[in-house]
Amino acid sequence: MQEQNLFKENFQNLHHTKEIFFPRSEKCPSQTPLYWVTQKSRYLRQLLISDIIEVTKRPLIVYFTNDLTGQIDFDDIKYFAELLKDIPDEQCKNGIDIFLETPGGIVTSAEEIVKCIRNRDIKNFRTIIARRAKSCGTLISLGSSEIVMGPDSQLGPIDPWVHGLAAKNIIKDTRPDSFYIIQDAISAIKQTKQMAFEFLAKGMLKNKEDSEIHSIVGKLSFDINF
Repeated sequence: MQEQNLFKENFQNLHHTKEIFFPRSEKCPSQTPLYWVTQKSRYLRQLLISDIIEVTKRPLIVYFTNDLTGQIDFDDIKYFAELLKDIPDEQCKNGIDIFLETPGGIVTSAEEIVKCIRNRDIKNFRTIIARRAKSCGTLISLGSSEIVMGPDSQLGPIDPWVHGLAAKNIIKDTRPDSFYIIQDAISAIKQTKQMAFEFLAKGMLKNKEDSEIHSIVGKLSFDINF
């Protein structure tokens, strides 16, 4: 509670002492005015990222995928690992934050991202969800030390997809020629649940009984709870 009050107080002080319109400086950018206008969203994001870092006093990695073509993918881990490597150990002593926005993606990629952070021996890593972290985004969040959400923030069921279809729907298929894809779907569901259990058991629920953690994972696996 004390940490939450401090966070709120710092956030309020920040907006009382800073101009809240863009741009905040009269200093002209080094780029041409045309480039500034066409790329203004990038500069505004950088200002907002700086605001968050100033409040939290922690390094921040922004992990954003779009609605149409973006997802948590196999290639993401190498870029994520590079960003994490660039953060000096001294800056990580209080933990790091991941600003997460994603509709989901590949389960094994989510696992690699969480392991990448834990292998760095970062004692506290926090996911900040401004809007949504669905599917594998929820998995990454379960691997964190804590989750920061607002009134509009969303998590989602951790049911995996196999061959472009929801695994939970594939296992309902009764056609004889669907045997192998059904086995793939069953395997994917078991893998995802086990991953979620391990993330929670080693993270934010490490002091809880296994039965309680399994119960929570079960509730996270069905759409009816979201």
